[in-house]
Order: sequence, then C-alpha cells, then structure tokens
Amino acid sequence: MSRFRTSDGLELACQIDDYSDPWQSADTVVLLHSAMSCAARYFAWIPQLSRHYRAARLDLRGHGQSDVPHTGSPLTVTRLVDDILEFLDEIVCEKAHFVGASAGGYLCRLMAMGYPDRVASLYLFGSTPGYRQSQIPSWLPRVKLVAIVVGSP
Repeated sequence: MSRFRTSDGLELACQIDDYSDPWQSADTVVLLHSAMSCAARYFAWIPQLSRHYRAARLDLRGHGQSDVPHTGSPLTVTRLVDDILEFLDEIVCEKAHFVGASAGGYLCRLMAMGYPDRVASLYLFGSTPGYRQSQIPSWLPRVKLVAIVVGSP
C-alpha cells in the first residue's frame, strides 16, 4: 500500500491495481469501504476488477493503515469528501466509477451530488439513503446511475 498526504496533514493509505491492457486507457473504479472496515475488504474483487479497470482503494481516515485524526480534529463528511477529491487528484483521475459499502456508499452519493463531473457511475450496497432529514428526493434526479459490468461474456 502507498500513502499520500491530505491538505490538512494526515496520511491516508491507498492501493492502485491495474492489470488492464496497457495499450488501452482503463477507467478508474474507486472502492470505498464501510465504517470500521478498510480497503482490504475489496481484496477478493481485485483479480477480476483490475483486469478491466484501474481499481483504486482508499483507507478512509482513522481506518486500516491510514492515520487517525488528532484529538479535537473535526471529522465531518465534508472532510471525508475532501479526502476523496484529493485522492482523485493524487492518482490523476478526473472522473471515476464509485463503489461504496454502507458509509462508503453514503460518501459516494455525496460525491455524486456535489461533484457530478467527477462521478461516472455509482454501485452502492448496504447503504441507506439517509434518515429523517434525507436528501434522497433531491439527489435522485441529479444522479445518473449506471451499472458496472465486469467479466461479461
């Protein structure tokens, strides 16, 4: 795993796997894990996925091999989205497909709502649209959902 430094000084762990044909430009798929998990959650996906896509896994702050924020540092969804944007910039990726589990899916939706030009598609699982103050009625019309198909005959 490699690491990169965020704009607020934390180091986040990440892994890029790309075994696609080198003479073709492979789309990037960003894999975001749930709370209390890490990027290793997607390890079994990598052989198939990385054959067709550049698979980018990120350990969210405080998870896996990423740094834990300092006591007193606010941990907001805005900061987590900023981490994702900085990760995309770090790996030189203008637009990606996003896969998110649970809380990772929530962050994927925030990316799609706030930065639709950076999101090619979403694949979410075990992820709720929100609770009482849900934004689901406002974000569905703004997001075009496209399925990622891997290994289709």
